Amino acid sequence: MECFKKILADFLLKVSNDKIFTILVNIICMLLKSRSRIVKKGSKWEIKDEQYALPHRNRFLFYVYGLERRYAKLLSEYLVEDLNVPKGSIIVDCGANAGDFSNAIIERYPGVNIIAFEPGEDEYDCCIQNIKKSLFIENKALGDKTGKAEIFINNEHADNSLIDFKGS
Repeated sequence: MECFKKILADFLLKVSNDKIFTILVNIICMLLKSRSRIVKKGSKWEIKDEQYALPHRNRFLFYVYGLERRYAKLLSEYLVEDLNVPKGSIIVDCGANAGDFSNAIIERYPGVNIIAFEPGEDEYDCCIQNIKKSLFIENKALGDKTGKAEIFINNEHADNSLIDFKGS
């Protein structure tokens, strides 16, 4: 399935017309019996009926089966689905991207507080819209030095970083 998704994503991302791209993605969602649909609102992308913002159109594959499934996958991948997190705990999301992990934590552990950091402008804008509750969201990166740094963008995997993995 991962191979199929990669081939499908590569094909769809070559479609330059946003309207055709949207139609194709939504047809694929219907064929997969998914209720998820994407729409373009101005220069931004959203999951329809969820009012959930996507920083880039190529992130649609993360959400084909909906937000709940995306959240469950994140909790499992990060090995946090069975932690004991008391109400009132503060969780720091470093590199919050569009807010998926923060929202997964909020849904799994009601009563926690989120402090999120996201340096990417588009991703930060999505965090502001998407994160259900937080103490604050800061448009900054975290690192071992104070100052400005180049951020390496990886839209395919949603892994922006201060480290250039492609150049290593």
